[in-house]
Amino acid sequence: MQVRNTASPPVVASRISHARGRLTAEDFQKILAVMDHLGLPVMDDDFDEQQLSARVRDLTLQRGGHSLHYVLPTAIGKVIFTDTITDGELVTAVTERARAEGAR
Repeated sequence: MQVRNTASPPVVASRISHARGRLTAEDFQKILAVMDHLGLPVMDDDFDEQQLSARVRDLTLQRGGHSLHYVLPTAIGKVIFTDTITDGELVTAVTERARAEGAR
């Protein structure tokens, strides 16, 4: 399944953190606005859900079966580390467009 116009990695982390209630909507919008203002990519051109799942699975195997570590913003300038991101959270955050478009 090929999906176009998907979120870049910093946006994905911010979306997951916001969905988990760790990042406020205001800070999430600030992150998107600053990235856009600086000309940083907010959206990637192409995304393949199966490739993402396969890559995460491969990286997990390379780590001896240990989960990947993710950095999630909790406020401007503050982050937490987690290894409990599900495939569903990751795919949803990558493919969700509505919030990212609202910052433009």
